[in-house]
Amino acid sequence: MGVLFALSLSWWGMVYGPASQVNNMSPDLGGGDALKPRVGLAKQGEQVYRESGCYYCHTRTATGGTFGYEIQITQLGDNQQLNKEVVGDEYSEQSIFKKAYAYKAVAKATDALKAEQAKNPEERDEAKIEDANATLTSAKNKAGSHGDNLQDNLIALGVSGVSFEKDVAAELGLPAEMSENDKAMVTGARLAVTDGTQKWSDIEEIVRGLKNKAGAQFKLQPLAEKWPDVQYGAASRQSVSRDFLFDTHAMPGVMRLGPDLS
Repeated sequence: MGVLFALSLSWWGMVYGPASQVNNMSPDLGGGDALKPRVGLAKQGEQVYRESGCYYCHTRTATGGTFGYEIQITQLGDNQQLNKEVVGDEYSEQSIFKKAYAYKAVAKATDALKAEQAKNPEERDEAKIEDANATLTSAKNKAGSHGDNLQDNLIALGVSGVSFEKDVAAELGLPAEMSENDKAMVTGARLAVTDGTQKWSDIEEIVRGLKNKAGAQFKLQPLAEKWPDVQYGAASRQSVSRDFLFDTHAMPGVMRLGPDLS
C-alpha cells in the first residue's frame, strides 16, 4: 500500500504538476476583436503617404543636390615645395599657405639663433650668430609681406604647427595676448585645398600625396549642399517609411503597456 502511495505521489509531482504548469503558460489570445484603425489626421496622413507616392522617396535615399569631399589641412608638412606640388598652384598661392611657411621659417630661424646664443662664450661663433639674426630678420619681413588680416594670420599659425613667444608674435602681426576666441581659431585652424564638390576618384591622388609625400595632417570632410530632404530632416533615416513600418495602432485595455500615446 505504501509503495502504491509513493508511486502515485511521485507521478503527481514529476509528471502531472509540470504538465499543468506548462499548460498555464499558454498565451491569452483575447476575444478575437480586430485592432481599431487610426482615426482623424493620423488616418489621413497614412492615406496621403500611400496615395501621393511619398513612399517613392522615403523608402529610398534622399535625392537632389551635390555631394563631394573637402580636404581640410590641419597642419602642413615641413617641405613647402612638396606640399605645393600636391595641393597645386590654386591653393599654394593663397596668403594663408604662404604665411604658414613664413611662420615655419621664423620659428626655425629663432630656434637656430637661440641654439647659437645658448653656447658657452668660448664656443660661440659670432659669424653664425650674425647669419642667424639676418635669417630671422628676413623671415619676419617675408611673413609680414603676405597680408595683415588677423583671421588669416591665426589660421596660418594654426596650420603651420609652430608657436611664438609674445614679443615675436607681436612683430608678426599676431596678438601678444590671445583671447579665448583667438586660441580656439588657432586650435581649430583648417586650410581647405578642394572646394567640396570632388568625388573620391578626383581627390584620391591628393590624399595619398598629402599622407605619403608631403607629410601633412588633414581631415576629409564630406559635404552635401542643396539637399532639402537632408536639411529639413526628411529621409535622413528613411523616417516616414520606418515610422509607418514600426507604428502600433491603439491597443485597448491590458493589451498595451503604458498610456495610449497614439
